[in-house]
Amino acid sequence: MANSALPHPPRRTALAVTGLLVVVLLLAVSLVVTAVLSYRASRAAADAVLLSRAVEVAASLRAAARFSSAEDGDTLQTLIKELATEEIGLHVTRAGGRVVAGAGGPAPLQIGERVDRRVVRAIQADGQVQRVANGPRGEYLEYWQPVGGPPRPGRGWRWRSKRWPGFGPKLGPGPGFPRAGGRRPTLLRVTVDHSVADDVLAPARNTLAVSGTSAGVLLVLGLMLYAGARRARRMDQELQRRRALTALGEMAAVLAHEIRTPLGSIKGNAQLIGEAHPSDERAAAVVREAGRLERLVNGLLDYARPATPRRVPTNPDEVADRAAEIVLAKAGAAGVNLLTDPAQQGECLQADPDQLVQVLVNLLQNAVEASSDGQNVVLRVRRSRGQVSFAVLDSGEGLGDEDLEQLLRPFYSTKRAGTGLGLSVARQIVEQHGGRLRMERRPGGGVLAEATLPEKGGILP
Repeated sequence: MANSALPHPPRRTALAVTGLLVVVLLLAVSLVVTAVLSYRASRAAADAVLLSRAVEVAASLRAAARFSSAEDGDTLQTLIKELATEEIGLHVTRAGGRVVAGAGGPAPLQIGERVDRRVVRAIQADGQVQRVANGPRGEYLEYWQPVGGPPRPGRGWRWRSKRWPGFGPKLGPGPGFPRAGGRRPTLLRVTVDHSVADDVLAPARNTLAVSGTSAGVLLVLGLMLYAGARRARRMDQELQRRRALTALGEMAAVLAHEIRTPLGSIKGNAQLIGEAHPSDERAAAVVREAGRLERLVNGLLDYARPATPRRVPTNPDEVADRAAEIVLAKAGAAGVNLLTDPAQQGECLQADPDQLVQVLVNLLQNAVEASSDGQNVVLRVRRSRGQVSFAVLDSGEGLGDEDLEQLLRPFYSTKRAGTGLGLSVARQIVEQHGGRLRMERRPGGGVLAEATLPEKGGILP
C-alpha cells in the first residue's frame, strides 16, 4: 500500500506545473496580442496624422497660389520651395502627369518627369488618391489631389469628390489652381515622410518591443520551469525506485547468504543419494530444484551487491564476439542462426568488458529462447554521436505491452523456469556505465533489446 501511494505526489506536482505553464503561456500571448493591437491602433492614428498634414499643406498651397502654368510657373515654384521640407514634398503636374514644379519630400520628382498613368486614372476615378509607398528613407504617405476650377461642361474630366472619414469638408476640385490651358485641372502631389508621425508611433513601437521581450522571457522561464519539473519528477521516481531496490537488495542478500549454506548441503546429499540409487528419480528432482534455487541465490547476490565497473579501453566488437561464442552452442542446439554485425571502430569504449559480456550473454540467451528453428538472432554493434550501442534482434513471437513494461523489473519473467533477475542485473550493469537498456517490439515481429553506453563512461545521476 505504501508503494502504491508513491506516484501520486509527483503526479499532482506535474499537474500543478502544467497549469502554471498554461497560465504563463496565456499571459505571454495576451501581452503580445495587446501590444499588436495597440501598435495597429497607433499605426492607424499615425496614418491619419500624415493624411491630415498632407491635406493641411495642400490647403495652404492652394490658399497662397493663384497662378497659370504659362505665366506664374516661377511664382509657383517659389511658393512650393517655401512650404516644402525634407519631410514634406510638394509637386504640381499637368492633367497628363507631367511635372511642372516641385521640391522637397522623401521621394522628389524631376521637372518634366511624367508620373505613372495609373495614378492619373485613379485620380480621375476617385477625385483623390492616398497611398503608403516606400522610398530611400523608408515609408512615406503620397497624397494626390486635383485642383482648379470646375471642368468644362460636356467635355474633359468629370471629377468626383470623395469624403475622407474624419477630415471635415469634401476634398477634390475646387478653387485654388485654375485649369491648365482652360481645359483640365492641375494635379497636386503631397508626400509626407513617416517620421512626421514618430511622436505617435514611437511609444507604440516601444510598447511592442517591451511586450515581445517580456513575452519571450515569460515563455523561456515557463519552459525552463516545466523542463525542471519534469526532470525533478524523473529524478524523484528514480530515487524512489533505487530506494526500493536497495531495500530489496539488502533483504535478498541476507536471505541468499542464509539460504546458500543449507542449500549446498541439500544439493550435495541429494547427489550422493542419486549416485547410490541411480533409479530413484526423486533424488534427481531434488538436485534439479536445488540447482534452480542455487541460480536464484546467485542472481540475488549479483543484484544485491553489484560489482563496480572496471573501466578500461574496450573494443565493442571483441565484447560481442566473446558473448556470441558463449551462446553459440545453445543457439546451435536450438537450430537458431547467430549472426554478428560489428562496428569496426577499434577500442572506442571505456567500460568493463567482462560485465558487458554478461549483459550481452543474457540478451542473446533470451533472444535464442524466443526464436524458432531456422530463425536468425543478430547482435549489431554501432558507434554514433559519442555513444556505442549493442542491439540484439530476434524474429520470435514478440511480447505484449504489459510484458515489455515489466520485463526489466526484478523477479518478472515470461519463462517458466526463469528467475526474473537476468535482465534486472543487465540493466543495473548498463546504468552503472552511464547507459540505458531498452526493449521494444520490432515491426516485422520479434523484440529489439538495445544497450546504449557513452564512449567515455559515466554514471547516471
